[in-house]
Amino acid sequence: MKGKKILLVDDNKTVMTENSLKFSDAGYEVACALTLIDAHILLEKFKPDAIVLDVMLPDGSGLEFIEELKKGEFAETPVLLLSGLAEQDDIIRGMLAGSDFYLTKPYEFNVLLEKTNSLVANPTKKGKK
Repeated sequence: MKGKKILLVDDNKTVMTENSLKFSDAGYEVACALTLIDAHILLEKFKPDAIVLDVMLPDGSGLEFIEELKKGEFAETPVLLLSGLAEQDDIIRGMLAGSDFYLTKPYEFNVLLEKTNSLVANPTKKGKK
């Protein structure tokens, strides 16, 4: 999506690189963080239109990160959780934490892209699906 910014937060460098290239090809400006510390730094500098976030990170939980986001300046920024945690309880915890969508790994990039496009295009119509 031309002119839109996305922050990718994932400790898996392969996933990060592949998603970064594909989002860039789709017209997004992309910033990447391997840790929550890096994500916090990039939030202030980059001001993303959406965040694709892993749940399990080396320095904390993506769920706690969402809860922090929803209390501050980035409360309206859509967050899509992309996680290997695929049990129904994991997905429910993700949604209750404030994510706008939960996609389990493995996944099809086209699904990730279309859902991200939808969240960025309609930030007031975030889907809890």
